[in-house]
Amino acid sequence: MRHPETEREARRLLEELHCKQTAGTQLSTRWLPVLIAAVTLLVIGAIICFAEPLVRAGVKIEVGQVLVAATLIFGVFQWRAALEKDALEKYQAEIKEANEKKLQWESIPRFMERHYPDRREHCFYVYQQLDNLEFALERYLRGFTSAYTASRAVFTFESKCRVPRFRELAAVLIKQGSYSAPVRKVAATVFDSAKAARVTA
Repeated sequence: MRHPETEREARRLLEELHCKQTAGTQLSTRWLPVLIAAVTLLVIGAIICFAEPLVRAGVKIEVGQVLVAATLIFGVFQWRAALEKDALEKYQAEIKEANEKKLQWESIPRFMERHYPDRREHCFYVYQQLDNLEFALERYLRGFTSAYTASRAVFTFESKCRVPRFRELAAVLIKQGSYSAPVRKVAATVFDSAKAARVTA
């Protein structure tokens, strides 16, 4: 894999890794503001052009009302996006807190032996890196971060996967965890890329 230099290259890279935003997310994050602005300008232009006929017909529309309506529509979408972002960040914080508690409880690795097939610190570290990858990709898929930022998380994970034991353990743990399909697909491609890079190095 080659580091992207632009947002477009980063978006293309993530799509090649089977991590693509839905049409709805692309519309709401990339095209909705432009669409709302274009429609607002068209409506304001129509009001100015057809002001006299509208007045004669008894229709009274002010430019200020159109701007307020456009702002409210955009505000509703932003509010819903903020709620989703807060929920994702809360989930991330809960996972982090749970992982920190596991480190304090020495009996957990013995109790969950099948879940931690390697030394406790190794498993917790790999799970943490998998979680970091997951949150970066989930934020991108929901439109909360740029493709470039998400791609940096992918390359950070890929650099760790060049260590064979890390890669092997990550391949085992990602099957045991409840990771989403995009995360699993990205990880599988990264495993292959890191393994190939290791062989050719």
